[in-house]
Amino acid sequence: MTIHAVFFSPTGNTEHVAAYTAHRLAQVIEKNEDMSGCAPVLTDNFTTPQKRYVARYYAVRDIVVFGVPVYAGRVPNKILPQLKTLFYGNGTKAVVLVTFGNRSYGSALDELAALLSVQGFCVIGKLAVGVGHAFANIGAGRPDREDFSVINTFCDNVQRKLMAGCGHKQLVNEPVAPYYIPLREDGNKASFLKAKPLTTCSCTACMICAAHCPMGAISKDDPKAVPGTCIKCHSCIVRCPQHAKYFADEDFLSHKAMLEKNCLTRIESAFFV
Repeated sequence: MTIHAVFFSPTGNTEHVAAYTAHRLAQVIEKNEDMSGCAPVLTDNFTTPQKRYVARYYAVRDIVVFGVPVYAGRVPNKILPQLKTLFYGNGTKAVVLVTFGNRSYGSALDELAALLSVQGFCVIGKLAVGVGHAFANIGAGRPDREDFSVINTFCDNVQRKLMAGCGHKQLVNEPVAPYYIPLREDGNKASFLKAKPLTTCSCTACMICAAHCPMGAISKDDPKAVPGTCIKCHSCIVRCPQHAKYFADEDFLSHKAMLEKNCLTRIESAFFV
């Protein structure tokens, strides 16, 4: 048995949670099945475009922990077409995992579970974990002790399901809801699909932003140029050592302010087994 931590993680939050979950699950399996060595855990970070060209195939005995962040209550739509051609199971057991920035995880769990089911996976668990929001000041410090406790309990429940011989039972998914419509601080619809990050004069052209952009949107020759599609993931902002990247779009900043005003109440992590 091999446990795979597979994730799309522009800012590193989903990577952190998926890796922790996969290793915790491996430890639980080792303890309860009296294995001589912990089930090996392999990581597969498919965040950048160059990691999304070769298809992956998984064996029936594998377990895949598959993680993505929630965008507008759904799986990030710009990578959906590639997910349908990159990952193939053979009755492979899968745990679907989404991270959300304290607003809502929406339909992302069910959407991801349904997609993997079509691709030959048997989804035996679904986990939504609160993390710090990618661009709004909400959910700071998460995942915290309570979130990790939820993850630990989830892994225990998955193991009990496997021990009971129920690992072949696919979870039922709810219908997928429409994408969340972002709002301005005044409650009107915010429109910032074309917003792109700007660059200050402190930029040293180290090209870290371009190397980590999940859409390959930033020019490899000039980090100030963003000719490609920007998904507002904030990878470039989080990773820039000079803090030279920022957004100035009025609707985007108003949406950020709306989130920081209305989404301060803690939304707990949740799981389904």
